[in-house]
Amino acid sequence: MKKPKLFNLLGTFAATFAYEYNPGNSDYRPENWAQMDSPNNIQCDWANQSPIDLQTQFVLIQSRANSLSITNLRTMPENVVLTNVGHGAEISFEFANNDNMVVTGGPLNDQFIVAQAQWHWGTADCAGSEHMLNSQRYSAEVHIVTYNSKYASLEDAADKYDGLAVLGFLYEVDEAANSDFPQSVQTSLGGITFGCDSTTVSPFPLIDLFRTEFFDYIAYSGSLTTPPCYQTVQWMVSTKPLKIWSSDLDALRSINDVNGSPLLRNFRPCQNSYSRALNGYYL
Repeated sequence: MKKPKLFNLLGTFAATFAYEYNPGNSDYRPENWAQMDSPNNIQCDWANQSPIDLQTQFVLIQSRANSLSITNLRTMPENVVLTNVGHGAEISFEFANNDNMVVTGGPLNDQFIVAQAQWHWGTADCAGSEHMLNSQRYSAEVHIVTYNSKYASLEDAADKYDGLAVLGFLYEVDEAANSDFPQSVQTSLGGITFGCDSTTVSPFPLIDLFRTEFFDYIAYSGSLTTPPCYQTVQWMVSTKPLKIWSSDLDALRSINDVNGSPLLRNFRPCQNSYSRALNGYYL
C-alpha cells in the first residue's frame, strides 16, 4: 500500500513520497529509502551519503587564513517562522528589504544563502544526533541549510553538484549549564503539533543558534540526510557540542509526524564514509 504524498525535502520543497525513521517499519525505514516509489530516491544508496561518523584521527588540518564568514549573523530579523514539516521542526528567518544571511570562506568557493535551520533528535536524551564524532552519538543536532547564490532558490540548487552547504552543530545534555537551544523556539513547539502547522516566534539573530562566530569544524562532501538524498552537500560540522536540557528534547518529541504520531526520533543512521576526505578547520 502506497503512502500518501507529502511535502518535505529539507522541509521546504515538494517530495512525491513519504518516508519514516522508525527502525521497525520495514517499508519506509532509512535502510529502504532507495527502494521507495520516487525515482529520485536511488541516490540514497550511493557512496557519498550522510551523515557519517567523523573520526578526528583521519582529519587533514587546513589553513584558517580564509575563515568562514556569515553576514547578518547578529542582525535581528523581522520574523522567525517555526514550522512542523512532518518529519521535524524547521525555522526560517525573514529580514527587512529581502536581505539575506550569506556564508562564505572555509571550504566554500561561492556565496551560500541561509535558507533555514532544522533539528534532529532521538527517543533517548543521549542519542539523537545524525553525525557521530569519534563514534559517539550526541543528544541532538541542528542543521543550518544554505544554497549556492548562483541558483535562484533552495529548490533549484538542491540537485546541483555545488548546490548546497550545511552547517551542523551537535548538542549534549547538560542540566547544569545554560541551554543553547533557543527558548523562544522551545516555548513555541506546542503551536506546531501537527504536520504543516506554522507559527511565528519571538525574533532572534542566527548566532543564537550556535552562540559563537568562530568555531572548529570538520568539512566533507556528502548528501542530504532525507530523501531524495542528493549528493550535493558540502558539510561543515562543529566539533564542540552545544548544551541542551532534557526539557528542550521533550518539547521536540512532543510534535507529531505526518501520520499524526509523536515524532520521537528523526535521525538517519550513519552511512559508510568509504574513506572520504575529512578536512579540519581549527582555531
